[in-house]
Amino acid sequence: MCGLIKNEQITPPPISSPSRGRIEVRGRRNFKIFIITGDVSGDLEGSLLAKSLLKKLPNLQILGVGGERMRTAGIEILFDLTKFSLIGFLGVLRHIFFFRRIFYQLIARIKKEKPSLVIFIDYPGFNLRVAEKIKRFSIPLIYYVSPQVWAWGKGRIQKIVSLITQMITILPFEKEIYEREGLAVEFVGHPLLDLVKPSKNKEQIMKYFSLKEGYSLITFLPGSRLDEVRRLLPVMLKLGQLIKREKPKTQCMIIAANSLIKEEIKGILKKKGISIPIIKEKKYDLISASALVLTASGTATIEIGILERPMIILYKISPFAYPFLKMTVKIPYIGMVNIIAKRKIVPEFIQREANALRILPTALSLLDNKEKGEEMKLQLKIVKKALGEPGAADRAAKIISEYL
Repeated sequence: MCGLIKNEQITPPPISSPSRGRIEVRGRRNFKIFIITGDVSGDLEGSLLAKSLLKKLPNLQILGVGGERMRTAGIEILFDLTKFSLIGFLGVLRHIFFFRRIFYQLIARIKKEKPSLVIFIDYPGFNLRVAEKIKRFSIPLIYYVSPQVWAWGKGRIQKIVSLITQMITILPFEKEIYEREGLAVEFVGHPLLDLVKPSKNKEQIMKYFSLKEGYSLITFLPGSRLDEVRRLLPVMLKLGQLIKREKPKTQCMIIAANSLIKEEIKGILKKKGISIPIIKEKKYDLISASALVLTASGTATIEIGILERPMIILYKISPFAYPFLKMTVKIPYIGMVNIIAKRKIVPEFIQREANALRILPTALSLLDNKEKGEEMKLQLKIVKKALGEPGAADRAAKIISEYL
């Protein structure tokens, strides 16, 4: 597969002040804006952005579509779509009429409230349709956290360019993509750089999680969607058993993305008669103490990369959906750290390859061969540097405030 990303050394573009495409709205001190997202990652990114905006503009009123994190950050949440991001594509299809109703209610509310601007966070299937409808309101439309247009091809890029006033990216290679299309764009760095850090030292982590001294810790991150967990966790569990046969001094733990996922994991473990600790809090502490992490693709790979821990990426979707994905996706890698690195620095096991017996030799090699593990850590450090500097949400807030 050929992509939009060239194979070149990764260097983050300069993080700079906005320079073009500004729309000034003068003579007002109290502003009203909307922030719209529909998944768990967007809810986190929206909450960080809201905190930065409210710190800069205390009288700002923010309404939006998001989840509990955005609500806690001070946003008036009109609709919460984040729970639907857990059930996968087919689950969303079953609720299509609900989404349609929410869509038109949101458009009507934006028209009524007359906000100074609207901010979209990822979630392109919903957000780009909203942008199409409200473009006629002649207000700035800002995208913070670009959809993965580099994976799906140029069609969606051109649609974004026709609708959006300002793009604010969090991945280093995205700025060049939009600059080529003539859209006002700024790279601000990745917001996870402010969050992903252990809260304890290794000795404290060992005590907190009751980890055995002298044992290698393998941590499972089976994903944030139910269908993802159902496909990946059984593979991880089997692999854990195979590794323990070869290396008896191994212990395993599972990180659950949320309460719903935790209950699903409990059900799978009960069905298989396996007992493994599941944690939902302090995940960065656990990852930082891990000798190896088995993870789903996506944002989790960036979190693990920032912590510079060896990992293996697993990816499985419906066998009916995979041929379509293979035809439409325009990049050679599935894991975000590999996409950013523009080469495979972390092993990926996709579809039929994602089975315990095939993964076992790679897992044992990373556990036994210190040089391989150290080389991966070194490459992850380079990826981390490419993500920019902490303070992404503050820089995004500065750009957005110049439209008010």
